[in-house]
Amino acid sequence: MLQRITRSWSLDERSVSLFRIILGFSILYLLVTNKLPWAAECWGADRIIPEDVRLYVHGKLNYSVFDYVHSNVFAYVWIYTAIALSFLYVIGFRTRIVSVLLLFFMLNLWQATPFFTHGFDRYTMCFLTWSCFLPLDNHFSIRPPAVKKSVPFWASLIMLMQIMWIYFGTGIVKYGDAWTQGFAIKLMASDQWMTTPLASVFSSNEWLYRPLTYLTLILDWLFPLLLLLPFYKQWNRYVVVLYLFGFHLSVHLIADVSNFSLSGIAVSAILLPTHFWDKFNIGNTQKYEPSIYSGWQKYAVRGLAAFILYVLFIKNILFVTKNCAAAKQPYMQSVTAALRYADIPSPMSNWFFKQEWKMFAPEPSYELGWISMEYIGDDNILYDFFTHDIVAKNKHEIHFRPKGMLFHYLMPCRSMHFKARWKERAFLKFWYFYNLEKAGVPPEKWKNYFITEYKFTLLKEQELAPSEVKKVYYTEEAIRNINTTLPTQ
Repeated sequence: MLQRITRSWSLDERSVSLFRIILGFSILYLLVTNKLPWAAECWGADRIIPEDVRLYVHGKLNYSVFDYVHSNVFAYVWIYTAIALSFLYVIGFRTRIVSVLLLFFMLNLWQATPFFTHGFDRYTMCFLTWSCFLPLDNHFSIRPPAVKKSVPFWASLIMLMQIMWIYFGTGIVKYGDAWTQGFAIKLMASDQWMTTPLASVFSSNEWLYRPLTYLTLILDWLFPLLLLLPFYKQWNRYVVVLYLFGFHLSVHLIADVSNFSLSGIAVSAILLPTHFWDKFNIGNTQKYEPSIYSGWQKYAVRGLAAFILYVLFIKNILFVTKNCAAAKQPYMQSVTAALRYADIPSPMSNWFFKQEWKMFAPEPSYELGWISMEYIGDDNILYDFFTHDIVAKNKHEIHFRPKGMLFHYLMPCRSMHFKARWKERAFLKFWYFYNLEKAGVPPEKWKNYFITEYKFTLLKEQELAPSEVKKVYYTEEAIRNINTTLPTQ
């Protein structure tokens, strides 16, 4: 039975190599489209958020090389080096060294702005971390090793536990009406600012969005069985692979989620069973040598694996008890309080210690809208700051569609009127003045420039019909005095 479980929980070496290629492309995409265009504004000398505010916003557990070096040249060199390492990772060049170096370079980028690290960043971060324990270059690599190593069982187990907790944990906390009544996909696809033109296909066809909603919820709940059941491994794996591929492809078609979908497809690739590769006669006769640990190495490896598995367990169990439907019940609060004693404090703001995978849980937001900057021109006409389109007073249209990292910075700012959103208000405050200074607008004209927030609600009782759009202007004075609850204010 133990041998059956070991075989069932193992990863195929060919699947691991395919995972490496797709994850490497995912990181390349993230760096080129998100990080590189904002190198100076986030990590260089031209940072939008002042250093003293940045340190307070991100807390004490953020430390990176960018705390000590404030240089645009250094920031660009760092990101271009990460891009080069990503390319080497994709082609399978000395992956044992390259994977660790790539993780080091990416962690420093993520740690420099941990509060503005998004779900797709953390998702990619975890799987890049665990890839450092895997023999990545056995197949499809420019320089395959002379002796090919098998995937260590403990490394397979860590990867499977991470995958299971991400989807099972978020499935448990998806208890909102949008999920249980089958319209969560419609709700997600109705976010005009976040979605692509294809989103309307998902939002307007009940035969599509309702089955997809229920299928997502049910398969999330079934992840422990599908991944860990020691019977029918290949068919269970095919179900998970098809689900992950379909889910992440659908999300990519609906919304701008940066590299989240690519990383998710990489995860689906690593779960391809041996049956898949043997069917196409790819590497069937390849022999693998197990990694041999002796003396202190054996205990070190076992200790490290046990520590990581415990962190994954306790962090995700705490996340579930704090965010499930019964979270406010006295008995669940007692469970959460007891679990806190067993928790391990995070030594860093980011990395695998941050296991919070909401993924539209408990349900997607009903309050939507968009943000821009507008100004009154010399002709007394209102214009969009970024597109210079004339803004109609009685017709609310989206003129400004930010891309890349700026889009993901501004997305949560739409809810800045909520009390908990003070960090988003801090970003908006400095972003507003940064744009004015960059555009060379004289200070005496700043009073004619506004941050504008368009807000509307999808009405559940009216089949998600949108309410009337409300427009709010934030003047220079309002932005300058915006309540960010910083210590000095």
